[in-house]
This record gives sequence, C-alpha cells and structure tokens, in this order.
Amino acid sequence: MKKLTYILLATTFLLSCGAKAEAGPFEGPFFGLQLGDSKTTEKVNDNLFFQNTNTSPPADYNLNPSGASVGVLGGYRWKFDKYIVGLEANGSISNARSGTLEYDDGAGNVYDTQFYERSKLTIGPKFGYLLMDNLMGFVGVDYALGQFKSREIDNAGATACPNTLACPETNYYRSGVGFGGGLEYAAADHINLRLDFEHTRWQSKTFTDSIGDTAKVSPDENAARVAVIYNFK
Repeated sequence: MKKLTYILLATTFLLSCGAKAEAGPFEGPFFGLQLGDSKTTEKVNDNLFFQNTNTSPPADYNLNPSGASVGVLGGYRWKFDKYIVGLEANGSISNARSGTLEYDDGAGNVYDTQFYERSKLTIGPKFGYLLMDNLMGFVGVDYALGQFKSREIDNAGATACPNTLACPETNYYRSGVGFGGGLEYAAADHINLRLDFEHTRWQSKTFTDSIGDTAKVSPDENAARVAVIYNFK
C-alpha cells in the first residue's frame, strides 16, 4: 500500500511538472486580417521641377494620396505578469492616390501628376500592458518597406507624358520607420479585436526631369486600422 502511495504521488508530481499552463488571449502565435484608412502627405520640394502653371515663381507643394487598405498580420507574443512582448509582421495593399495637379516641366510639356501608394510591408516589436485580463494597450516600432507610383496624364487625357523622357520614374520603393499604438480586446475564445494608429516616416526620393531639374518628394503617412485576430493558443 505504501509503495502504491509513493507511485501515485510521484505520478502526480510528474504530471504537474509536465502540464502546460493555459495560454492567455495575448500569448503565443497569432494571425489576423486588417482593414485601414491612410493618408500620405507627399511634400514636394520644387526646384523648377513640374512647375505649377498657376504659380510663379515655382513653389513647394503637397500631393496627398489617401484611401483604404487591406492586409494580413501575424507574429508571436510572450507574457511576463502584466507585460506583453511580441514580434509582428504586417503586409497590406492600398488604393491610396492623390488628386491631380497641372505642371509644366520647363521643356514645353504640360501634364498632370498623380501619386499612389501601392503596397506596404512592416516588421517590428510590440510592447503591451494588460489594462484588464481581456484588454491590452500597446505601442510599437516598425521597419517599413513601401512601393509607390507616380503617373502623368497629358491634357488630352492619355496615361503617359507627351514626351516620355520628361516622365519621372513611375515606380519606386522606399524604406521607412513607423511608430504607433492601440488597444486589443479579447472578444471570444481565440478571437481578438484590435484598433490602432501608426505614423510612418518614409525615406525621401529625388526625381530628375528631362532638362535636369530636380525635386525631392518626402512622404509622411498616417493610418488608422481595425483587425480581427485569431490566437493559436
């Protein structure tokens, strides 16, 4: 009987050591779907490049692509008491575009210019704090890669410049740094809802037209997003 008692105690001890505590709603691997709205301020430092036909002398100006985005996100998180530390990746595509403005490139070509943001990929750490058992506030920093596009439309409505040599590069890729934060709520078993905001400062891009004039475009993006997240706990 004593031997059986020892066996039962030893088995209980081993099982208790090997048992894994149930993960909380903000721990472990996760995957989500995201919908957002963004606005990018394209600050153009005009040095006789795309001279605004309504402005003399040429002046700096902004082109502001805005629109909706859809994407996916995923990562892994660790919990330390009330603190959450995670690594997250996010990919999205956007229909953000600016209005059109009329410019003269100085070589006799007059056309409209329009800017787009096409796609975006970010990765970085997130730091959270449990406000309640089912509610977390968080902040994060991201390394960002983005694809942008510019388009020229001549006065006849064509989708290219009258002189293709006067067109700036139509697709360009920039890196940047994003900062943001938000709230995440555990709405049901395995399902979280998230609301967040992120500001991304993109690397500047210098364009040169056919007669050698240059302009520097410096994008700043603000995005508000909602997401539905599934936790694989």
